[in-house]
Amino acid sequence: MTLKTTETISHSGADTEPSWMVGLPLTRFIPKVHPHSDQIIEDVHAFFLEHWPFPNERARKKFVGGNFAYGLCASWPESLDERIRHACQLFTLLFLVDDILDDMSLDEGRAYNDMVLSFMDGKRTPNRDIPVEWITYDIWESMRACDPVLSAGVLETMAPFMHAQTASIRVKENVGLKELITATALYCAGLVVPQEDMALVAPLDDIWVKHLIYCNDAWSYDKELRTAQETNPEAFTKTWTDCSSVQAFSSVSIIMEKAGITASAAKRVLVFLQREMEALHENIASEVLAKKATPEVQRYIKILEYQMSGNELWTSQTLRYNFSRCQA
Repeated sequence: MTLKTTETISHSGADTEPSWMVGLPLTRFIPKVHPHSDQIIEDVHAFFLEHWPFPNERARKKFVGGNFAYGLCASWPESLDERIRHACQLFTLLFLVDDILDDMSLDEGRAYNDMVLSFMDGKRTPNRDIPVEWITYDIWESMRACDPVLSAGVLETMAPFMHAQTASIRVKENVGLKELITATALYCAGLVVPQEDMALVAPLDDIWVKHLIYCNDAWSYDKELRTAQETNPEAFTKTWTDCSSVQAFSSVSIIMEKAGITASAAKRVLVFLQREMEALHENIASEVLAKKATPEVQRYIKILEYQMSGNELWTSQTLRYNFSRCQA
């Protein structure tokens, strides 16, 4: 079932379908990748490899294998060139920061995120000897120069999203995620959708968020379980089948517990749920367009479809989640 293109295999390297995916239904949506993705990905990788303080060569290889820029180019394939570059830089930064948080306590993580946030509004001057400070600052300066209005919409979503990452109890609702992705998608497209129309398509937003969560939970489960085992090995059996509190809100863990099935079976259930979300999207999109089929609404609906297929394309291929298919 794994979605594959020539670009996917060459960029992410994970081109072997895992056994739990065999025989599952294909997505209804045809994925598309930004036409300039090759150059964008090369530039983003080169930038961070030059400037980010990776601790060692293994970490650098892991970063390239994660290929966050490819995920964005697949999720927002019709973005304006300059803006998708900004988005790739921003989300790559967020992923790298998230990796740093893995090794911090909650209090340390909150302080670190607050520090990063303080350089986003342009009011605090960065120390040019500290990469996370000046990279954060420069990304946002570029975004404001490109589009002060839509970039401000993205900025408004950052604090709720980043604060949720270090909540004392893992946030089931993925606070801020929907708003961050929506605002960035609009920024990348240079698209302004009237508020009344955004209210009209709100049910579709709920659908793609569920699709994203089901997809990411399925593919990230092994990575999160492995990380949790390494940081708290006493909480797990030698077979990795037990779950600790850090997995409490994972869809895989919940399905395993409620249905009494294995992790592989639970991940397969999540794929079927993704397909149900796609069918539901098509039904509700038809209802929305019957009420108001403006160019902006039509374009926004298409953006959501690409977000779903693009995220699935990336998660099924990135070595961030498929570490067992490419040992560093």
